[in-house]
Amino acid sequence: LIAAEKAQLEKELAEKEAKEKERQLAEEKRKNLIELEKKKHEEYLAEINVVDYKGKDISSENKFKEQEELFIKEIEKYVVNKNWDLVIETCNAAIEQIPNFYWAYYRLSTAEGNRGNFENVIKYCSKSIELNSDFAESFYNRATANFFKKNYQDAISDYEKSIELESSNIAEAYFNKGLCFQKLDLNKKAYREFLKAKDFGSKKAEELIILQYMNKQ
Repeated sequence: LIAAEKAQLEKELAEKEAKEKERQLAEEKRKNLIELEKKKHEEYLAEINVVDYKGKDISSENKFKEQEELFIKEIEKYVVNKNWDLVIETCNAAIEQIPNFYWAYYRLSTAEGNRGNFENVIKYCSKSIELNSDFAESFYNRATANFFKKNYQDAISDYEKSIELESSNIAEAYFNKGLCFQKLDLNKKAYREFLKAKDFGSKKAEELIILQYMNKQ
């Protein structure tokens, strides 16, 4: 019996050691992939960073369109992967080169929002809006930050502006605007916004209307 128990313990120990070795190899592979991605990122930034824009006249429309497009491509890659560290690094590199690059400030707000830093979201969105007051997504992000900070009137104003400018998040804008009205106990106005969100395909709005409004009728 003792020999059998010893053999079982040795087997379990060997399995445990094998799993630990497998975990260490996986961790080493993950770190190598991160280092490789970082190296590619730095090389890509070096390719973009070929002209010193600081102190130059950048008021002409589309003057640095090619560089902007390259930065956007790199930034969006990291947004999709939710690699917020590299989003921030790339945005800051873009701003260093192109100080009036509204998109970089907008994506800084995206990264900060995903980290729950809503004061920074408002700051970066406001800068983006200052540089391009027709960009709907900056109004949407700022509205959402204000919502989480319980600045509901400010959020409503920005959601309205994002809708006016035809944000790609228009259904969410109507839905979140409705939530703001609910927080302010303006339930009739909230209901109207939820109906609009539903018309734009929001399943959340449809479910909320059924649960909170239809059952009361």
